[in-house]
Amino acid sequence: MIKKSEFDRQQLIGWWGLLAVIAILVKSQSNVLFSFDQDGLVTVHQFLQPSQISLFKWLALSGSPVVTTVAIIGIAGWLLHRNQPILSLIAVTTIVGGDILTLFIKEAIQRPRPAFELVRESGFSFPSGHVFGATILVILIWQLLIPKIGRIQFKLFFLLLLIYWVGLVAISRIYLQVHFPSDVIGGFVLAQAWWQTVKMGYLRWEQQILTTVNQLTRSNPKQLR
Repeated sequence: MIKKSEFDRQQLIGWWGLLAVIAILVKSQSNVLFSFDQDGLVTVHQFLQPSQISLFKWLALSGSPVVTTVAIIGIAGWLLHRNQPILSLIAVTTIVGGDILTLFIKEAIQRPRPAFELVRESGFSFPSGHVFGATILVILIWQLLIPKIGRIQFKLFFLLLLIYWVGLVAISRIYLQVHFPSDVIGGFVLAQAWWQTVKMGYLRWEQQILTTVNQLTRSNPKQLR
């Protein structure tokens, strides 16, 4: 189960602080950030071919908020079936609350998307909802499912595979020119910050949550972890 750690508190502050810095730079239309984003867009297109557009559309689709939300709800359902309602609740809370938070930040920053989109997207650009959802999905798989795998070799293999997939989703959003590089970085940072928030919130109210779920399910609290 999730362990308490002073390092978690440091991460919580660090990730939210980093997100705040990026958001301020985006909102103030920083020249430094503008140069970084333009250089990033050019660099990605230098190494990729136009024939790969269909591939990157599919990669983007695999990390779309709809797909990642459905996947996480599926994970939550499986955890509930395995008599782990607390973990199921954490999974649902993380993705639903995170998606709402992402939309709120988008509306607060109101950053327009890049001018030359290769696919049509609605809404604002910062942060990337695709990268946020993909990162949250990977975090939940790593935290809630991977620990059930016994061998460390398999754990490392799945972790590298999941990280590789998130990287491809991020690159696809830049390649399709629906996001700036700082948008995908913002989506990744927001996912880390939000997970730490949910994690610390659970740790703070752990006993109350366990008691409530125990009353609702008439289960032994030790079985819920």
